[in-house]
Amino acid sequence: DIDYLALCRAFSLIEDQLPENANKAPVALINIDAQAILLTIVQDSQLVCTFYQRYHGEALLFAIREKLGFNPDKTPDSMPFEPDLTLPAQQIKYLLHHVLAKHPLTLTSIMLSGNVALLDGIDKAVTDATEVNTLIADPFKNMNISPNINHKHIKALSPAALLACGLALRGHA
Repeated sequence: DIDYLALCRAFSLIEDQLPENANKAPVALINIDAQAILLTIVQDSQLVCTFYQRYHGEALLFAIREKLGFNPDKTPDSMPFEPDLTLPAQQIKYLLHHVLAKHPLTLTSIMLSGNVALLDGIDKAVTDATEVNTLIADPFKNMNISPNINHKHIKALSPAALLACGLALRGHA
């Protein structure tokens, strides 16, 4: 399956998180991890354009691992790592500028997903860089989740699962 089609399918899970009437206007779905940025623009739930760019965000890996709870080097008295979010925000700004030069659209919202979307403050950094309202996608917001599952943990990791949710919807949307 192709990742950008998975993001389009997953849009149905998150479109109600947009401001009122924003789902009729062009919306950028951006899945960003430490190695790549996948941009998909949808309008009225239809694919408009996509763009994939390699990204060198290795400096964010430590913060992502810490957020996921996979940091074996952390000691109880160590200070939390504060990543510089201006680099991914600027990268998104340049990517949008490049894509929108070829597809003249006016974006009303950006929805972030992927591992980098787990980092606190990334939505504000992207809003500041792009001057477009930026939200963190939560594909589990309207799902019924078993009471045996740790809801707090699922909520914390949900932005990283948007692409997987779109893949799981294959054949259903």
